[in-house]
Amino acid sequence: MIIRGADTSINSSGQELVGHGTATFPLGCYEESVSDRPVAWHWHDDWEIILAIQGMVKVRTATGDHLLQPGEAVYLGGSCVHEVVGDGPGAVLRSAVFHPRFISGMDTAIWQRYLQPFKGIEAVLLVPQIPWQAECIRLFENCWNALDQEDPGYEIRTREALTSFAFLLYTRLDVRQCRPSAREMRNSQRIKKMLQFIQDHYGENITISQIAASALLSESECLRCFRCTVNATPSQYLRDYRLQICARMLILTNEKIGDIGVACGFSDAAYFTKLFREAMGCTPSEYRRKKGVRAAGGSEMLFRV
Repeated sequence: MIIRGADTSINSSGQELVGHGTATFPLGCYEESVSDRPVAWHWHDDWEIILAIQGMVKVRTATGDHLLQPGEAVYLGGSCVHEVVGDGPGAVLRSAVFHPRFISGMDTAIWQRYLQPFKGIEAVLLVPQIPWQAECIRLFENCWNALDQEDPGYEIRTREALTSFAFLLYTRLDVRQCRPSAREMRNSQRIKKMLQFIQDHYGENITISQIAASALLSESECLRCFRCTVNATPSQYLRDYRLQICARMLILTNEKIGDIGVACGFSDAAYFTKLFREAMGCTPSEYRRKKGVRAAGGSEMLFRV
C-alpha cells in the first residue's frame, strides 16, 4: 500500500520511530509534500530512494546537498544522516524505504557479495539524462507502481525491481570510492550522538557545552561538526527541532498552545509566537486552524520517519 500525506516522527536517537512495511515485507512507499512540512535531520538502518515528482526537493546529508528537480532521484544508504525539505513551494516526493534484507537474507552469498559492499555509502544522485541512472529511476517507478496496484504477485515484482536497482548501482559504482572519508564517518557518528542528546532534552534549558559533552567534544569541535554536517549551529538546530515538535503537537493534540510552547522549551509565549511565525509563515493558532487537529494514533496519519 502507498501511504500518501505521511507525517514524520523520530525517536529520541533521531532514528525512525516506526518500521517500514512489516517484519515479513520490510518495504514502505510514501508520497508527501515537504514544502511546509520538512523531514527533520534523522537516520535509519533502511535504504531509501527519493524521487522528486513536483517542485524542487532538497535532500541534505552530512556530505553535501542534493537539489532534485522533478524526475530526479537520490539513493540514501543505511545510517545516512539526512534532512529533506522543499526548495520553494509545491515540493512533492515519492520514496521507497526498505531494509536490504528485503532483497536477500543476511546469511546469503548475494548479501555478502552484492549488498555488504554498500555499507558506508551515503548518497548517490540519479538523473534521467544519464542512461544507467534513468534505468535506476525506472526501476524505482516499477517498484512504486507494483505496490500501488497490489495485483497478484506485487511482492515479487517490488523485490525484483529493487534487486535490479541494487545490482545496477553495484555494477556502475566503485563502492570503495563512494564511501565517505574517515573524517566524514567520524563526524557522522558524533552528530548522531549530539542529535540524540538534543532530541532527548529539547524541552529543557540545554547549553552548547552540554550538547558537546554528549559526544565527548569541546564546544569549538561541536560547532565545527554541526557546521560541516547539518550546516547550522547547535542552537539553530535546537530551535528548529523544537518548532517542528510544536507544529506536530498543534496538529495531533488538543493541548493549549502556551502549554505546547513550554513543553518544547519556549517559556516566553511572545517569543515562541514570533519564532513560529518566522518559520511557518503564520501564528500557532492559525497553523492549528489551517491544518486541523487529528487524533493521535488515528488512521488518517502515519508516522513514517
